[in-house]
Amino acid sequence: MKNTITLALSLTAIKQEITAQCAWIDATNLTILPPIVNPTKRTDIDFVIYSNLSSICNRLSGYIISSTQNDDIYNIEIRTVYLSEEKRTSLLRLISECAIHGIIAELYSSQQQASHICAMFLTKRDSSMRRILQLLAYTN
Repeated sequence: MKNTITLALSLTAIKQEITAQCAWIDATNLTILPPIVNPTKRTDIDFVIYSNLSSICNRLSGYIISSTQNDDIYNIEIRTVYLSEEKRTSLLRLISECAIHGIIAELYSSQQQASHICAMFLTKRDSSMRRILQLLAYTN
């Protein structure tokens, strides 16, 4: 028998992690010319976060019942047979990682000198998505 669970992602926590990752990118890529510009200062991050979370839900459409945003919380309702508390925590962490990696790749995608950053974060995003799919597949 299938049941549903709801995962709640904090948009503030996602923004904080994106800011930290972009600061790390700034600090580690000082020798690149032209310099890489921190996109958090000139981009509507809320839109990029929402579109990436929606994209993740679309990729998981066979498992996702609904997704909604209420203030700072993005809720994802998932249909599954059973998820232990440990697997719920892992799934929430993986979805958050997948979103963060996709968002960072998108934020830096307009800068040609940041192509290595985009490639690295797209690889991380794809790895997280594979792990999400594996986790959901083995519980159904």
